[in-house]
Amino acid sequence: MDGSLSAAMTRLGRTADDDAAWQDGLDFLAAAAGLKPVAMFGRGGGDAEFFRALAREFSLPAIETTPWDPADPENILPRWYLHATAARRARGKILLVAREVALLARAEEMAAKGRVAAAEEAAILGYPPCCVAAHHAAALGVERAIAERVARANGGDEARCVRLVAAGATPFVPPPPIAPSRWTSVNLCAPCAADAASPAMRLERAYADLARRRGYQARP
Repeated sequence: MDGSLSAAMTRLGRTADDDAAWQDGLDFLAAAAGLKPVAMFGRGGGDAEFFRALAREFSLPAIETTPWDPADPENILPRWYLHATAARRARGKILLVAREVALLARAEEMAAKGRVAAAEEAAILGYPPCCVAAHHAAALGVERAIAERVARANGGDEARCVRLVAAGATPFVPPPPIAPSRWTSVNLCAPCAADAASPAMRLERAYADLARRRGYQARP
């Protein structure tokens, strides 16, 4: 695959004219090049169907599966909340694209577990383990705050809490500040953001080099 990715995106009815679309396109390119083991689309409301068509265009394997959440190794989330989020995930869909079918099979096994360890997610998505571990810790903190607020607002009625969380009717809890990556879709952990030689910054340079070599359009 070469600089034709931008042309193919346009031909299929979508241009990388906003930040999210641009990053999705670069993640797709990284997966096609083997730099990223598996690329994920649709988790944050992105256009998964578009990337399914793009995968067909470039003869790349793709599968649809359910999303996953961070594992809870310290059991900070109540059981009712875990049940509710499992029901919510079961209704969700994500698209995974990779150069190798075996990688998609591994990712599908992860999705079937529902909640995955940081090391597993880092390996399958090609992210630095330290950054994914920091993201998981922050995400679990947000989930615990949501569970506490929902339980308090509903007088501890777990059946009602399950229904609300499963339906996505949860209060907004602002996540902690993050250091977004300029070239990848991972949020940088504090040590990586502060060190030009860190794993995340090395990955940034690899993505930037890939974009230049393949003629991928500049970030909007």
